[in-house]
Amino acid sequence: MKNTEEIKALKAKYGRVFQATVGEFKAILRYPNRKDLAYASAGAGGNVFKVNEILFEQCWIEGDTQIKEDVALFLSAVNSFSEIIQIKETEIKEL
Repeated sequence: MKNTEEIKALKAKYGRVFQATVGEFKAILRYPNRKDLAYASAGAGGNVFKVNEILFEQCWIEGDTQIKEDVALFLSAVNSFSEIIQIKETEIKEL
């Protein structure tokens, strides 16, 4: 785990940052921006898992490389990545 000063520095550089923990392994990820979302959407061809995979790769700052190299760890991390982006309920009405 990073200390408070290291976390402050990461937040100053990247904005919102998150720690993903898979078993004993950890990764630091940043919050995706619109460019990341557009890139992931274009590269995924409608595949939701692929979107998460691309976003995970784009937003990776640092961490244990085992998460990227081990299929089970990678799948766990990528599947939980969607928790970072919380879609809000929207109401639309005709005027």
